[in-house]
Amino acid sequence: LNLSDYTLVDDDPYFRYWFLSLLPLYDDGILSRFWQENQVLHGRHPNARPWIALDKGPISIVPNANTATEAPASFLEARLRQIQSVRFPKQLADMANQDTRVIINDNVLKFHVTDNRLRFRSAYHQLCHDLNIQP
Repeated sequence: LNLSDYTLVDDDPYFRYWFLSLLPLYDDGILSRFWQENQVLHGRHPNARPWIALDKGPISIVPNANTATEAPASFLEARLRQIQSVRFPKQLADMANQDTRVIINDNVLKFHVTDNRLRFRSAYHQLCHDLNIQP
């Protein structure tokens, strides 16, 4: 639940503001823990408050959730992952898990080939300096 591994080193204002702008659609019981696990992201924003989910129950995307099939066996999951990875565009496959731009794992899929966070951070820090405020 802790997203700090996906931030830039030494501050990532873009990621912090992205995190604060999340709008959870429902709370499946981990929303409070998700907020707590990411103290490093919202800690610099003393007026930030934990989110309030729009709904307390899960959103069903299956017409009858009771008839959903069970997850495939682990051996099948591994084979399907191999097939999927071959289908990634070469640029994504080459960049995967090299830095924070393209992350592909069981918990995160992030495909930002062009990541402008360094440029945003530089402009943000310059603006803060010009206004004589702490970034």
